[in-house]
Formats: sequence, C-alpha cells, structure tokens
Amino acid sequence: MIISAALFAFLGTLFVGSKILLQVKFLVPITTSAAGIGASILIGFWIEAYSKNTMQNIGLFYIFSVTTGSLVFAIIQFINFPWAVIFTSLLPLISAALLLFDKVIYESYNSEEISENFSVPFRLILIIVVFYLASGLMQWIIFVEGYFPSLNLYWLSTIVYGFGSCLAGFLLFRIPNFNLNYLYKPVLPLLGASFTLLPFSGGRLTTLIFGVFHNTAFALFDIYTMCILCLLANRVSKPIKLIARGYFFITSSIFLGEILTSRLFSMIPLIERKADTVAIGAALLMFISSGFIKEVPVERKEKEKTIISNFNANSDQPLLILESFAKRYKLTLREKEIFTLLLAGRNNPFIRDYLNITNNTLKTHLKNIYIKLDVKNRQEAISLFNKFFE
Repeated sequence: MIISAALFAFLGTLFVGSKILLQVKFLVPITTSAAGIGASILIGFWIEAYSKNTMQNIGLFYIFSVTTGSLVFAIIQFINFPWAVIFTSLLPLISAALLLFDKVIYESYNSEEISENFSVPFRLILIIVVFYLASGLMQWIIFVEGYFPSLNLYWLSTIVYGFGSCLAGFLLFRIPNFNLNYLYKPVLPLLGASFTLLPFSGGRLTTLIFGVFHNTAFALFDIYTMCILCLLANRVSKPIKLIARGYFFITSSIFLGEILTSRLFSMIPLIERKADTVAIGAALLMFISSGFIKEVPVERKEKEKTIISNFNANSDQPLLILESFAKRYKLTLREKEIFTLLLAGRNNPFIRDYLNITNNTLKTHLKNIYIKLDVKNRQEAISLFNKFFE
C-alpha cells in the first residue's frame, strides 16, 4: 500500500504539472485524484506511526511536520514551475522510503492484539461534523463567491496557521497530560467570529483579521482531530483502518458543507448578497453550538495500579507459583511484569502505556518471553502457565 500510494502521488503530481494536460483535459480529474489518494494513504500511515507514541512526542512530531511543510511550500514559491513540479512529485517517494525503513510499520499488524470494545462519544462526532461542515461552507464562500478583495491577503494570513499549529504542538510537548479539550473549546467561537466578519471583508484590515481567526481555528482543530485519531487508533489492532475511516468521514463532511452551501444559495433567490445571509446564519450556529457541546471525554485510559494485586486477590498461591514459573524459565523482572499483564488479559497497547515503554521495546520483550517458554504466541504462553499452575 505504501509503495502504491507513493507511485500514485508521484505520477499524479508529475502529470498535473506537465503541459500535456492542456491538450488532454479528461486526464486532469484522473491525475489529481490519483495524487490526492496517494497522499491521503501516506498521511494515514504517518498518523499510525504517530499513534504509537505518547502525546508529548506527537506534539513534537507535529511541530516538525508543520515546519517542514511550510519550508517546502516556501521553497516552491521561489523556483521555476517545472522544477517545482519535479521537486513536489519527489516528496511522496521520500515519504514512502522513510515509512518503509520504520520497523513500527511492520509490527503494526500483530494478530495477537485484540481490539478493545469502545464507542466513539456522540459529542465528539457532533463537534467534528459541525466544524468541517462549517469549513466546507467557508471554502465555498471564499473561493467560489470571491469574497476577498485579494486572495494574497488570505494566503498571507495562513502564516497564522503555522504559528498556531506549532504553539499547540509545543503545549502538548511541554505539558504532561495536556487536556485536549483546551484545543477545541476556542474553535467554534473563532469560526463564529470569522463568519461574522465575512460580510465586512472588503477592507484590508478586516480581511486580515478574518484570516487570523479562521486559520487559528483550523490550526487548533486539525491537531485536535489528529490527536483524537491517534488515541482511538491506539486502542485497536488495525489502526490504519480506523484512521482511514476517520479521515473519510472528515473529508465527506467538508464536501457536504460545500454542497449544502450551493443548495442554500439556490433556495434564497430574492436576497442580493446571499453569502452574507449564509455567513450570519453560520455564525449563529457556531456560537450556539459552542455553548451546548460540553467537554469530550476522550483521553488515554488511566493506568490501573491494582492489576497485579487483582491477579493475586484470592490467595498468595498464584503469586508464589508465578515467582516459581519466572525462576524456572529465567524471566527477567521486566519480562515477569509483562507476563503478569498477559495473564490479566491485557493487550499490547495497554501494556505499553502501563509500563511506559515503546512499541519496539514491548515487541522485543514478548519475543524473548516466547523464546524462553518455547511457545509461538501469548495463548500458548498462558496455556503453559496454566499447566504449570495445575
């Protein structure tokens, strides 16, 4: 999938920028779609790699990603168009190479891991739908209705997106157990302020203020959404599937927002400035929604300090036998801790978080345990202990 995605993005980007498309118009949607699909798949795998880390590391990686993307965008502005196309088309190949050299990708599909049963909070779904519907509506008004005196003013304000993203990533990195709700709480009021200013965006200052509000909201909500996907992906055995579904849901909401906006414009024929009416209505929706949507309880599960004591709740016999078992098979202290959690029915993501170790470290310990016990998987290891216990 990674190799195919890289080729899609590479060839799609290369053909989009080539002059042959001026003669073969039907290739434009095909090649742009190929580039978009390839890039989306690569992004999904990168988010999966992110999900294996702590929130602090995710914040640091996000700063690096945004900074790198901004530098690439700046470089492209100052080189000739043909070279810019070639340079851009090579980026997916570089991204794929980095992914393929990452051992975490190959270790992500462990059949021993079992998915934890959990339901995505309705409030989380609601706020994502409201935000991305509004973003689709906003894009329609800006780019289709031409509401800006100069699009250069809007792109200038996108610098705020970079600063906002880096600030949010820095907070995640510097503050242990940072509450993600602080990222999304200001988002809807900022969007409401943006929609309120939209009818007055004819002036230079008003346009810049609008762009600041708009891009700050996007910066905060983009990193919030990515962190939420990482948290949820960390609870399942096939994280790439959950990430793909999440981004399909987000993208669909954006397109739905654009479609609904065009429908709204056709339903209000008697009003001269239709976009003003839609913008004010959207502003009211944002302010009302921000007051009704409460905090979303999606965080990493707290470590259970009593797992080993629960395992040993009935008597001292299980603990004594576990000590004897560990001594018999020469398990180290860390291997014994991991094996105890296996006996308690915990999956890999939980063990990794509970012991505060990386995914690679856990995989190495499990491999060593299986070698010492001469078994192939955790079920055989547990069966061996049960026989030893009897």
